[in-house]
This record gives sequence, structure tokens and C-alpha cells, in this order.
Amino acid sequence: MGFIVILSSLFAGAVFAQSATYSTLEVTKDVYVVTGPGYNAMFVVTSEGVIVADSNNPEFASKVLEEIKTVTKQPVRYVVYSHDHRDHIAGGQVFKDAGAVLLSHEEAKKAIVKHPHPDVAVPDFTWSGNKYALTLGDKTMELFYFGPNHGTGMTVYYLPKEKVMYFADIVTPNRLPFTIIADFDPDAWGKSLKEIETIPFQMAVFSHEGPIGGRAEVVVQREFWRI
Repeated sequence: MGFIVILSSLFAGAVFAQSATYSTLEVTKDVYVVTGPGYNAMFVVTSEGVIVADSNNPEFASKVLEEIKTVTKQPVRYVVYSHDHRDHIAGGQVFKDAGAVLLSHEEAKKAIVKHPHPDVAVPDFTWSGNKYALTLGDKTMELFYFGPNHGTGMTVYYLPKEKVMYFADIVTPNRLPFTIIADFDPDAWGKSLKEIETIPFQMAVFSHEGPIGGRAEVVVQREFWRI
């Protein structure tokens, strides 16, 4: 039995290694999503550089940089942290070494500083309140904070001209939330999604699964919380 378990584990590992591929999809003009093992990351090409949504992990971040170079010669200027969970921000240093500024909500930075980890680069710049407009060249990305819901400092990104939103964790198509929710607030999570539904977005990019969808995925997630 033990041999079978070990053999199965080795086989699963080999399959995972073979499937660890990355690809870039165009969401709409100048907006792209990089898909990889278990994660997705969005990047926006502007006339003055690139904005990246989430850095995930060092390997993923390095691959995103490679993928960006296949689309544009513009450098990455900003990387926006969605929240404090390490699996979404541990690749920040890769982008910082490439000259990018790391940006997060102030609540996320407080949590990162309070619980430091060698793999996580502290944000260079923070914003406060419920909304911040990040403008670079000919593009504006609106950052929304709806208060506690999932993790700390959870930020949702919106491109008003393109009507595209990016969600990290709070909306994941075809997947239930984790059973262990130590730093989650289900009621607030549902209310946040209800507020998000008032934003006139048409397309959505998700940090897991998807990677591209729309309003229907947000509605399903909210209805799960019965809000």
C-alpha cells in the first residue's frame, strides 16, 4: 500500500511539472491575463509603461515579465498588491528588481509589516480610504477597498474605459470558499460583492480558475453568501 501511495504521489508530481505552463490571453485592447499553475495575473499596457495586478510568487512573476516582453517593450511601472496573503504577493521583489513600484492599500501594508516574511517585499507606496485612481499614461485603474472581507486590505481593480475588473480570491468561478476562514468575514464578503455589482463592468479577470468571465460569476458568489 505504501509503495502505491508513493508511486501515485510521484506520478502526480510528474503530471503537475508537465502542466506547469504559462500563456497570455488578450482580454480586450491593452489588457492581458497571464495564466499559470493555479494562478492568473492581469497586466495593462499604457503609453508610459505597464501596470501588473498581483505578483503571486517569484516563479510566476518571472514568467509574467517574460510574457509582457512578448506583447510590449514598455517597462513595468507599477505592481498592485490585492491583499496581504503571501501566495498573491510573494513575487513582488522580482518586479521591484526590474524597476517597478509596489502599491497596496495601507491596511494590507500594515499586515505585511506586522507579519514579515522573507519572500514578501513591503509595498513602496500605499493609499487609504475606499477608492484610489492610479493613472499611468493613457490608462486609469481604479482601486476599490470595501473594508474587511477576505484577508486584509483586499483591493478590487477596475478599468473604467475598458469596463474590466480584476478579482483576487473574493470571486473564484466554480469553487467554494475555504472551510478554514480565520481572516475572512462572510457577511462583509457578501456585502462587498453587492457593492461591486453596482460598478458598470462588463468583463472580469479572476486570480484563480476562469480566467475570464463577467458579472454572472460575481452574482453566484454573492448568492452563496445569501446576501
